[in-house]
Amino acid sequence: MIEQNHSLIVGRAKQIGPVTPPAEVMEPTDLLGSILRGKKVIFAIVVILMTLTSILVFQITPRYTSNALIMISRPHSNIVGFDSIVAGLTLDTDTIASEIEILKSRGLAAKVIESLDLSSDPEFNAQLKPKGAVASFLQEQGIIPESWKNFLRPQTDRADEIADTAAIRTRVIDKFIEGLEVYRKGSSRMIEVNYTSKNPETAARAANMLVDIYIGEQLVTKVESTRDASKLLTERVEPLRKKVLRSEKAIEQYRQKSGLVENKGTTLNSQQMSELNNQLILAQADYLQARSRLEHINRLANQQDGIESAPEVLDSALIQKLREQEAGLQGKLSELSAEFGNSHPTMIQLRAELGDLQRKIRVEVNKVISSIRYEAEVAEVRKSSLENSLGKLKEEEAKLNSARVELQALQREAEADRNVLEALLARLKETSSQENADIYQPDARVISVAEVPLEAAYPKTVPILGLMFFASLFSATLFLFFRNSRDRGFLTGEQIELQTGMPFLGNLKKIRAGLLGGKPAAGVLTGPDSEFAEAVRNLYTNMVLTASSGHPQKILVTSAEAGEGATTTAACLAKTRAVAGNKTIVVDLNLRSPGMHTVFGIPRSPGMTEYLSGNVSFDEIVHQDPLAEIDIIPAGANWKNPTDILMGKNLGELMRELGNEYDIVVFDSAPILAVPDTRLLLDMVDATVMVVRWAHTKRSIVRKALTQIIISRERFLGIVLNRVDMKKHF
Repeated sequence: MIEQNHSLIVGRAKQIGPVTPPAEVMEPTDLLGSILRGKKVIFAIVVILMTLTSILVFQITPRYTSNALIMISRPHSNIVGFDSIVAGLTLDTDTIASEIEILKSRGLAAKVIESLDLSSDPEFNAQLKPKGAVASFLQEQGIIPESWKNFLRPQTDRADEIADTAAIRTRVIDKFIEGLEVYRKGSSRMIEVNYTSKNPETAARAANMLVDIYIGEQLVTKVESTRDASKLLTERVEPLRKKVLRSEKAIEQYRQKSGLVENKGTTLNSQQMSELNNQLILAQADYLQARSRLEHINRLANQQDGIESAPEVLDSALIQKLREQEAGLQGKLSELSAEFGNSHPTMIQLRAELGDLQRKIRVEVNKVISSIRYEAEVAEVRKSSLENSLGKLKEEEAKLNSARVELQALQREAEADRNVLEALLARLKETSSQENADIYQPDARVISVAEVPLEAAYPKTVPILGLMFFASLFSATLFLFFRNSRDRGFLTGEQIELQTGMPFLGNLKKIRAGLLGGKPAAGVLTGPDSEFAEAVRNLYTNMVLTASSGHPQKILVTSAEAGEGATTTAACLAKTRAVAGNKTIVVDLNLRSPGMHTVFGIPRSPGMTEYLSGNVSFDEIVHQDPLAEIDIIPAGANWKNPTDILMGKNLGELMRELGNEYDIVVFDSAPILAVPDTRLLLDMVDATVMVVRWAHTKRSIVRKALTQIIISRERFLGIVLNRVDMKKHF
C-alpha cells in the first residue's frame, strides 16, 4: 500500500541525492522490527531450548542439603591458669580456619561413616549400585565383548573388581567428602556445616553426626590433656623441690662466707657507711663554718681597728669589761688633764694603767682569734678523719659488691625455681582436686541442629527454567540480530530513502498459495479490486508523480540481481495500464534468462532475438494476452552474445516503432549487476524502476546497483519493494 504523503517523501528524496551510509548501521526500529518479524523463530528456539532444559532438569537426581550451625566459644574452666595446661581455642581467624579444616578432615569423615554405616549405602559405596538395565541385558545376551563391560558401568565402579577393604573405605570417604561443605559465616565465630545427599534423612543425619563427633573429639582431647598434664606435673615437682632446697642452702653458705650478713635487710658495712656519711656531712658543715669565721677574722685583722668589730670580739664578756674600764680611764684622763697637766704623777699613773689595760684587751683579742683558728683546724682534722674512714668502708663495699652480684645470681636462680615450683604445686593441687564438669566443656557448641530438608537444594527447577527462559529468549534475539546484521535487506520505504537517497515507489505484497491463483500477474485481472491490484495501481501513480516529464511512456523495470521479481512486476504494471484503457505492450529484454513468455503462457519465439537479428518483422514477434488486451514481445530464442545484438541499429528502430504504436511500453530487463545489457537501455527509455526483494536483497547490493544507473539520474524514478510480508511489515 502506498504510504501517506508519499509525494512529499519522494520529492524530498530526489533533492537529497544518492548517499552511501555504512551497511552495518542498524537503527533501533530495525532491531525491533527484526524481532517482531522473527517472533516465530524466537518462539521456536525458546520452545526447543526450554524443552531440552526441562528434560535435562527432570532427569537430574534431586539432592537435598541439610545444615547445622555451631559456634566456637571461649574455653570453659574453673581452674586458675588451667588454659596454660589444657589449652583452649583462641578466637583468631587462623584458629577458626583450622577448625573448619578439622571438620572437613578425612579422619572425622571416617568416624561419621562408621557411626552411620554409610559403607552399606549404595549412594556412597559404588559397588552396591545395581547395574543399568541396558548393561545387564547386553551382558546377559552376550552381545558385547568382555573388554567393553567396564565402559557400561558407572564411572565410580570401574576398577572395583578387587574386594579391597581399604580401597573401598577410601572411595566411600571421598564420596562422603564430596557432599560436605563447611564455611565460616561472615566474620563471626559461627561455622555452618552443610551436607548434601540424595536422601534428605541421610543429609540431616550426616551433618548432625559430624558435629557431634567433632564436639566429642574436643572433650576427649581435653580429658586426655588433663591426665597428661597431671602426670607431667607430678614428674616435675619432686626434682624441682630438691633443686630449690639446694639453691637456698648455697645462698646462705655464700652469704656467710662473703660477709654479706644482713640486719633488717642491709649489711653491717652498709649501715656503717650510712652513719659515717651522715657524720661526714655534719663535719663538712662545721669545717666550712669555722673556715668562714677564720677568713673573716683574718680580713678584719688586716684593717686598722677592724678586729674590734668582729662578732667574736664583741661577744667576749671579758673584752667588754676591759673596754668599759678603758673608757673609764680615758674619761678620768680627760677630766684631770686640764687640772694637773700631762706630767702630773696622777696623769702618768692613769696613762700607765690605760696602757696596761689596752695590752690586756689585745691579749684577749688574740686569744679569740687563736680560738677561731683552733676550731677551724679541729673541724678540718675531723673531716679528714671521717673521709678516710668512709674511703676504707667504700673499698670494703666494692669488694662486697662483687660478692653481692654472685649472690644475686644465686638468688635469682633460686627464686625462679621457687616460682616454678609454687606454680606447679598449685596447679597440681587444683588439677588433682578439681572434679567439676566445667573442665570438660568443649570449645564449640551447637547453635542449631540439622533438620530433614523438605525441598531439594539441587536442581532448583523453577529458577533454572526461569533463567533458561530468559537465556533462550536472549539467545534467540541475539541470533536474529547477528543474522540480520550481516548486511540486511530493506524492510521499509523509509530505509530505502534514507540509505540510498532514491525515491520509494511502493510495496508489492507477497502472494501466498491460494490467493489470486498464486500468480500475481493473473490476479491483477481476476481480482481488480484486490489489495495487490490496488498496490500496483498506486505504484504507477507514484511513478507519474515522481517523473519530471509527467506520464512516462517507456518504462524499464530492472533489479540488482536475479530473483527479485522484476519480470512479475513488469507484467503486473503492464496489465494494470491495459485495464485502465491504455494501449500497452510489455517487452522482454532479458535475453539471457527470460521469463515473460512463462508469465503470459505464450511461445518464447519468435521474439526479440529474431527481430534484432533481422530475421523477422515487427508484426511477427508481437503476441496477444489471451485474458487482456495487452501485447507481449517475448525474448526469443537463445543468442550467443545478447549484448552485441542489443547494440545493433534494430533496437533503436524498435523503440521508435513502439513509441508510435503504444501508449505504455514496459520493458523487462536483465539484472543490472549481472550483465551490462540493462545499461544499454537506460538512455532509450523515459523512466527506470528498480525492483528490490523485501528483507532479502542486501543493502550493499542495492547501493552498488544504483551506482550503475546514476548516469541516468533524471530517468530513474525509484525503488519498489516486492514480495513484502505484510504481517511482518510495519
